[in-house]
Amino acid sequence: RQVFSLLAKYFLTDNEENEIAVIKRKFSFLRPKVEIESTLGSFTLEGDYFAHNFTLLENGTEVASVQKKWISWGDSYVITIMDEKNTNFLLAIIILIDSIFHENKSSNSAR
Repeated sequence: RQVFSLLAKYFLTDNEENEIAVIKRKFSFLRPKVEIESTLGSFTLEGDYFAHNFTLLENGTEVASVQKKWISWGDSYVITIMDEKNTNFLLAIIILIDSIFHENKSSNSAR
């Protein structure tokens, strides 16, 4: 995570610490905007991130979606990945995004 920035940036690295993606939160009046620049392309998120219902788009085409299951023990999600050749990468992005929003939710409730 980059600390000295108006809006946070998060970095996804491989097991050799090579940067493979940067997740940037952008300012928006209505809801947060998330952009992802990676070695595999450019992605954006659409949907309600705080409710954990969102779609991951690559150049406007849906490549994955996430829906939180509300009646379950703990946090359970239904993740649909349309682009099977990049399954591991897309799962890593989704897990990082979930972590970012849990981190922000925890820090906001601690205030």
